[in-house]
Amino acid sequence: MNSYQMYDDLLDWIDITKIDWDILSNNKNAVCFLEKNEDKIDWFNFSELSGSESFLEKNTDKINWDNLSLNDGPNTIQLLKNNPDKINWKYLSVLPQGYELFKNNMDKMDWFSLSLNESLSAIKILEENPDKIDWVYFSKNPYGVRLLEQNKKRIDWVYLSMNEGAGVETLMEENEAQLSYSCLSLNRNKNVLKILERHLNEVNWVLLSSNPEAIYILEKHQDKIDWDSLSGNPKAIHLLEKNPDKIDWYKLSGNPNAIHLLEKNTDKIDWNMLSTNPNIFKINYSFLKQSAFELNTEIITERFHPDNISKFAEWGFEVSEVWSV
Repeated sequence: MNSYQMYDDLLDWIDITKIDWDILSNNKNAVCFLEKNEDKIDWFNFSELSGSESFLEKNTDKINWDNLSLNDGPNTIQLLKNNPDKINWKYLSVLPQGYELFKNNMDKMDWFSLSLNESLSAIKILEENPDKIDWVYFSKNPYGVRLLEQNKKRIDWVYLSMNEGAGVETLMEENEAQLSYSCLSLNRNKNVLKILERHLNEVNWVLLSSNPEAIYILEKHQDKIDWDSLSGNPKAIHLLEKNPDKIDWYKLSGNPNAIHLLEKNTDKIDWNMLSTNPNIFKINYSFLKQSAFELNTEIITERFHPDNISKFAEWGFEVSEVWSV
């Protein structure tokens, strides 16, 4: 079973005739629903959708191979392995799991894209080839903080201001005058936001209002809030509920935590934006029940295998207790 099967149909109140199928074809929770409505799939968008790989494998003639090369789904690499002549190496070089393919095709790898690749495997290659790094875009890479600390003169401080990597705040604190506080307003690293609080006069409040990790700052400065941006912020529902007259319904239509508000105001919904909303689907409880059963069976089979009897005491069981159950 695949996790995308957790969602298999639209919520009852949603008018299916108003859904934009092209947009829905790139909705992260729409895979199972789209498989049941194959004639409405936009294959260009669907090819990039994580979880779509199994269905794409049955419809290889419809795949957009450039977009598949950007698909971060668990089975993308195998599908590309089977069709190496169709790989877009520039796009693949961005994918964290792409290392499995480009490690043996270094001549085809795109160094610009690799500089954006958020994986330890990519960082290792870049560390070995520092002259090929695009330092502007690499400055944003959350996995590159240690290498950036070793090459401070090469840092682009605007892009570093968007870096959400662990420990990046130390590098920023040493160079606060060089940061872009507009870009910093989008940064979701809570330690970085502490730096931003020291420069509130330089904050971009439009961008900050969309930042889910900045709610505590916005709550203290509600007169500075940009309500259009806030309407798309998934952690701002409590503020929006208290200020319904300030809601931007276009932005709210895409807000995953606003489903209850949208259900009560269907006349205000922007249906194109709603088609991007991952929470417009019902949860498939039968799938969850079956998944839980399979997981429990697997755990029980592994834990109570005869080979593990000697470990029962470590796990807090007395052997006599186990077999008396």
